[in-house]
Amino acid sequence: MEKLSRGKIYFIVVAAIALLALILVITTSSITYSNAKKAISEIGVVGYNEKSKGKIDDAKLKFDQFQTTLGASITFKVVNKKVGEENLQKAEAQYSEAAIRDVNNKYLAGAEEDEIKKELAEIRQIVDTYFANKDYSLISNYSTLTALEAKYGSQDTGASYSQQQSAEEPEIC
Repeated sequence: MEKLSRGKIYFIVVAAIALLALILVITTSSITYSNAKKAISEIGVVGYNEKSKGKIDDAKLKFDQFQTTLGASITFKVVNKKVGEENLQKAEAQYSEAAIRDVNNKYLAGAEEDEIKKELAEIRQIVDTYFANKDYSLISNYSTLTALEAKYGSQDTGASYSQQQSAEEPEIC
């Protein structure tokens, strides 16, 4: 048998370390993707409550962690990013719709003006945070929000067709 030279031993050690590092990176990426996918699927039925908001925020955090891992191939990330973003947007839209229904029900029940204004400001912040791209088309009752904002003089940062209409009574969701 031939004795291995120092150069060959060095090469084998470096190759083994590189292989272990690659396996670790790929495994980490796979784990973070699984965590993100599980968190998104566990959002479940969305309501306007802290539990739903917490699940959405947790899923978003885990999804962002997956996007920053090094191990996944670009194709894997692009495909799963699109699916993950769509599912998160649906959950965020459901949460926003539930919030709008809640404030609309309070309005219909004759709640105090200050309470409505306060809740409208909170909902606007939620909607603008979740829909930073200003694409409110996923929120089926967005016109109810803008009608209430127009009625109560709330500051609406999202321009929409319903803002330009007269400040009529808000729709019933």
